[in-house]
Amino acid sequence: MERGREEPPRTGTAGVIRHLVHGEGADALARCPDQRFACGHGKDFIGGHEQAGLSALVTHLVVQRPQRDSGLYRISTAEQNAMQHLALGAGRPFIGQGIIEAGRRDVLGMAIGASEAEPFWTGFLCDLVRRSLSGVKLVISDAHEGIKAATARVLSTTWQRCRVHFQRNALAHAGKSSRRVVSAFIATAFAQPDHATAKTQWRLVADQMRPRLPKLATLMDTAEEDVLAYMTFPAQHRAKLHSTNPIERLNGEIKRRTDVVGIFPNEASIRRLVGAILMEQTEEWTVQRGRYMTLETLAPVCDDVMVSLPAAQRD
Repeated sequence: MERGREEPPRTGTAGVIRHLVHGEGADALARCPDQRFACGHGKDFIGGHEQAGLSALVTHLVVQRPQRDSGLYRISTAEQNAMQHLALGAGRPFIGQGIIEAGRRDVLGMAIGASEAEPFWTGFLCDLVRRSLSGVKLVISDAHEGIKAATARVLSTTWQRCRVHFQRNALAHAGKSSRRVVSAFIATAFAQPDHATAKTQWRLVADQMRPRLPKLATLMDTAEEDVLAYMTFPAQHRAKLHSTNPIERLNGEIKRRTDVVGIFPNEASIRRLVGAILMEQTEEWTVQRGRYMTLETLAPVCDDVMVSLPAAQRD
């Protein structure tokens, strides 16, 4: 661009991303026509926070906002795309997504960290508890000892190892020619009607694998409780609890948006852009007509008396 010439204003997605990454403030962002890529609240909402700045807005609505409801099920994972920035001590966003008592999905929080070690997850979960998160029945994630230990320490609840990730790890111990058969054998445990029969079938499959695939059998022995934890919950919920697939779809959307930027200058720029995407997603879930889980199926596991009451007894 020639010296002295003013850069023309950017519009659409590219312009909004530029404002979010470089932190030009709510006043600049409000001038962008495509508000749905910002945070989904419209120009009036953004303009009302002009003095606080966009960073404060995103931090309040995504990172510090109080929990409106108890999180029955919580799905956690790290955003695994190659997000980079130039600040010393690079990190990536970690997202907590939950299913609340109203039967809807919600983004519980976001934090930026350099690893998935126990101290990070302990701090993340403690922050959610400080913001009134309670009543968590199950935490689902991939196999990281850090989040497993933090879940037991902070939330004192059950941890579910992602079934999809486990099957990938299990198939790594089988030869190419036998992977399809091994996958089908393991799936027979998941097809059982309840937790007790699933455990029986799981042990039977492990014993059958032991002579030819001892490492796979050992993996199944150690992972039994964690992989089958979701089977103790209502049958209507199990398809939505056994893996981290719901949050992987959200991660895919974040990756699509952040690929436009490529390299982030600092953590604040990551927080602005990813936080705005999470706010947009939360609003979309809030206005959906259908619930992710119905109140009738949530009643057996819900601590809320009003939700647990039969429909005929409610006012």
